Amino acid sequence: MTLIALNKKCVFGFILIALMSYGRASDASVKKFSGTDYSGVYSCRGLDAKEREYTAKMQLEIQFRYSQGSYAAYRLSLDIPGQGSFIGHATSEADRMALHFTKTEKDTTEYGTGIAKMKRNKQGRWTFTNYFYSPEFQNGNMGFETCVREK
Repeated sequence: MTLIALNKKCVFGFILIALMSYGRASDASVKKFSGTDYSGVYSCRGLDAKEREYTAKMQLEIQFRYSQGSYAAYRLSLDIPGQGSFIGHATSEADRMALHFTKTEKDTTEYGTGIAKMKRNKQGRWTFTNYFYSPEFQNGNMGFETCVREK
Protein backbone atom coordinates (compact mmCIF):
# COMPACT_ATOMS: atom_id res chain seq x y z
CA MET A 1 0.00 0.00 0.00
CA THR A 2 1.40 3.39 -0.93
CA LEU A 3 1.81 6.28 1.44
CA ILE A 4 -0.80 8.29 -0.50
CA ALA A 5 -3.39 5.51 -0.23
CA LEU A 6 -2.66 5.17 3.49
CA ASN A 7 -3.03 8.93 4.01
CA LYS A 8 -6.36 8.93 2.13
CA LYS A 9 -7.63 6.13 4.39
CA CYS A 10 -6.47 8.01 7.50
CA VAL A 11 -8.11 11.25 6.36
CA PHE A 12 -11.34 9.37 5.54
CA GLY A 13 -11.21 7.68 8.94
CA PHE A 14 -10.75 10.99 10.76
CA ILE A 15 -13.62 12.57 8.81
CA LEU A 16 -15.86 9.58 9.59
CA ILE A 17 -15.03 9.75 13.32
CA ALA A 18 -15.59 13.51 13.35
CA LEU A 19 -18.99 13.16 11.67
CA MET A 20 -20.05 10.37 14.01
CA SER A 21 -19.05 12.32 17.09
CA TYR A 22 -20.60 15.58 15.85
CA GLY A 23 -24.10 14.43 16.79
CA ARG A 24 -22.88 13.33 20.20
CA ALA A 25 -21.05 16.59 20.83
CA SER A 26 -24.10 18.65 19.87
CA ASP A 27 -26.26 16.53 22.19
CA ALA A 28 -24.10 17.68 25.14
CA SER A 29 -25.66 21.15 24.89
CA VAL A 30 -29.19 19.76 25.24
CA LYS A 31 -30.35 19.95 28.84
CA LYS A 32 -32.30 17.06 30.32
CA PHE A 33 -36.00 17.88 30.84
CA SER A 34 -36.48 19.14 34.39
CA GLY A 35 -39.87 20.86 34.11
CA THR A 36 -43.37 19.73 35.00
CA ASP A 37 -45.01 17.06 32.85
CA TYR A 38 -48.66 18.04 32.24
CA SER A 39 -49.47 14.87 30.26
CA GLY A 40 -52.87 13.29 30.79
CA VAL A 41 -56.53 13.29 29.83
CA TYR A 42 -58.42 16.46 30.68
CA SER A 43 -62.17 17.06 30.91
CA CYS A 44 -62.98 20.49 29.52
CA ARG A 45 -65.91 22.89 29.56
CA GLY A 46 -65.83 25.71 27.07
CA LEU A 47 -67.65 28.78 25.90
CA ASP A 48 -66.93 30.31 22.51
CA ALA A 49 -68.43 33.23 20.64
CA LYS A 50 -70.04 31.14 17.85
CA GLU A 51 -70.92 27.67 19.18
CA ARG A 52 -71.62 28.69 22.77
CA GLU A 53 -71.15 26.16 25.61
CA TYR A 54 -69.54 22.78 24.98
CA THR A 55 -67.75 19.93 26.72
CA ALA A 56 -64.62 18.23 25.44
CA LYS A 57 -61.85 15.73 26.21
CA MET A 58 -58.26 16.77 25.64
CA GLN A 59 -55.23 14.52 25.79
CA LEU A 60 -51.72 15.91 26.21
CA GLU A 61 -48.72 13.64 25.63
CA ILE A 62 -45.23 14.95 26.37
CA GLN A 63 -42.56 14.49 23.74
CA PHE A 64 -39.42 14.02 25.85
CA ARG A 65 -37.22 14.00 22.75
CA TYR A 66 -38.14 17.66 22.12
CA SER A 67 -38.34 18.80 25.75
CA GLN A 68 -35.41 20.22 27.66
CA GLY A 69 -34.77 22.18 30.84
CA SER A 70 -38.05 23.79 31.92
CA TYR A 71 -39.45 23.66 28.34
CA ALA A 72 -41.80 20.87 27.25
CA ALA A 73 -43.29 19.83 23.91
CA TYR A 74 -46.60 17.96 23.60
CA ARG A 75 -48.87 16.31 21.09
CA LEU A 76 -52.51 17.02 21.76
CA SER A 77 -55.88 15.70 20.69
CA LEU A 78 -59.24 17.26 21.43
CA ASP A 79 -62.66 15.67 20.94
CA ILE A 80 -65.78 17.83 21.12
CA PRO A 81 -69.01 15.78 20.89
CA GLY A 82 -71.16 17.01 18.01
CA GLN A 83 -68.41 19.34 16.70
CA GLY A 84 -65.55 17.04 15.74
CA SER A 85 -61.98 16.09 16.56
CA PHE A 86 -58.86 18.21 16.56
CA ILE A 87 -55.17 17.39 16.66
CA GLY A 88 -52.27 19.65 17.43
CA HIS A 89 -49.32 20.43 19.60
CA ALA A 90 -48.41 22.50 22.61
CA THR A 91 -45.35 23.87 24.33
CA SER A 92 -44.95 24.86 27.95
CA GLU A 93 -42.46 26.68 30.12
CA ALA A 94 -43.06 26.65 33.86
CA ASP A 95 -46.82 27.27 34.32
CA ARG A 96 -47.57 28.71 30.85
CA MET A 97 -48.67 26.66 27.85
CA ALA A 98 -49.20 27.61 24.20
CA LEU A 99 -51.52 25.37 22.17
CA HIS A 100 -52.21 25.01 18.44
CA PHE A 101 -54.95 22.80 17.03
CA THR A 102 -56.58 21.95 13.71
CA LYS A 103 -59.74 20.03 12.87
CA THR A 104 -59.09 16.55 11.51
CA GLU A 105 -61.75 16.74 8.75
CA LYS A 106 -60.07 17.63 5.46
CA ASP A 107 -62.95 19.81 4.16
CA THR A 108 -62.41 22.57 6.70
CA THR A 109 -59.83 25.20 7.53
CA GLU A 110 -60.76 25.30 11.20
CA TYR A 111 -57.68 25.77 13.33
CA GLY A 112 -56.66 27.90 16.26
CA THR A 113 -54.07 28.97 18.79
CA GLY A 114 -54.44 29.27 22.54
CA ILE A 115 -52.60 30.26 25.68
CA ALA A 116 -53.15 28.77 29.11
CA LYS A 117 -51.88 29.03 32.65
CA MET A 118 -51.48 25.77 34.56
CA LYS A 119 -52.26 25.39 38.27
CA ARG A 120 -53.40 22.75 40.74
CA ASN A 121 -56.97 22.77 42.02
CA LYS A 122 -58.04 21.97 45.61
CA GLN A 123 -57.99 18.24 44.78
CA GLY A 124 -54.37 18.50 43.60
CA ARG A 125 -55.19 17.95 39.92
CA TRP A 126 -53.73 20.05 37.14
CA THR A 127 -56.18 22.54 35.66
CA PHE A 128 -55.94 25.33 33.13
CA THR A 129 -58.05 27.91 31.36
CA ASN A 130 -57.21 28.20 27.67
CA TYR A 131 -57.99 31.39 25.76
CA PHE A 132 -58.11 30.55 22.06
CA TYR A 133 -58.50 32.30 18.73
CA SER A 134 -59.68 30.59 15.52
CA PRO A 135 -59.31 33.05 12.61
CA GLU A 136 -61.04 30.96 9.90
CA PHE A 137 -64.02 29.47 11.76
CA GLN A 138 -67.15 31.37 10.70
CA ASN A 139 -65.10 34.50 9.89
CA GLY A 140 -63.28 34.32 13.20
CA ASN A 141 -63.99 32.94 16.64
CA MET A 142 -62.58 33.07 20.15
CA GLY A 143 -63.37 31.57 23.49
CA PHE A 144 -62.28 30.09 26.78
CA GLU A 145 -62.17 26.52 27.98
CA THR A 146 -61.35 25.28 31.46
CA CYS A 147 -59.83 21.82 31.66
CA VAL A 148 -59.13 19.54 34.65
CA ARG A 149 -56.89 16.48 34.47
CA GLU A 150 -58.93 13.36 35.19
CA LYS A 151 -56.33 11.29 37.04
